[in-house]
Amino acid sequence: MEFDPTEAALAELLALYEQGLFTDGEVISHCMRMLAAAADDAQRTVLWVGVPDWARSKISANYARFDYDRDEFVNFGKSIPTDIELLKAAQRWFNRRAD
Repeated sequence: MEFDPTEAALAELLALYEQGLFTDGEVISHCMRMLAAAADDAQRTVLWVGVPDWARSKISANYARFDYDRDEFVNFGKSIPTDIELLKAAQRWFNRRAD
């Protein structure tokens, strides 16, 4: 994954969103990819704290709709097994966390 899973990158993304350079959907997608690209659950937790409430609710809804461990994952173009494993790890973290 080519997403920088740092607080600084998240802050930059949200600043660009405020300037109108990203849509709600793009922010959600980037945040989910940042959570997946995080080195570990501790880093995911730090990122999650920085995600605005409106984005958290949409990310929560996305994770509730899909189960990366159970559902078939289709990626048009190229599919990298490592990316899929990272998405699974992020969803497992999400399901275990206590907000």
